[in-house]
Amino acid sequence: MTGQPTANSAAPAKFAETPQRLAELFVERLAAGDLDGLVELYEAGALFAPNPATEVSGSAAIREQLVGYVSGGARITLDLRRIAVIEDIALMSSDATVVGFGEQPLVTTTTEVARRQQDGRWLYAVDHPFFNH
Repeated sequence: MTGQPTANSAAPAKFAETPQRLAELFVERLAAGDLDGLVELYEAGALFAPNPATEVSGSAAIREQLVGYVSGGARITLDLRRIAVIEDIALMSSDATVVGFGEQPLVTTTTEVARRQQDGRWLYAVDHPFFNH
């Protein structure tokens, strides 16, 4: 499986074949309310910061935090600011705006570390939207 659409299919890849695609999949899956799909974007032991005062790690804890985003109907836009890739590690930063998760839009600058897996997928190892706070 290459993750690329075939001549018989126009469907986008279901996994991130690049670090940039990882962010796109997060946006798409959050908009679709796909909690399972969101959790699949993280390594099993990944770290996620759902707010400036909280950091969690592991799939179950990440799921528990993301369910609030999904059930609240949150939507996010991510505008990539910078990416640095060396071998199987990517450091990314985006300008993010989250709506539907509180009265006011949440605007922040994210910091993420993604790692290429043995099967070629990129997954979040660290997803910290509030690292600069």
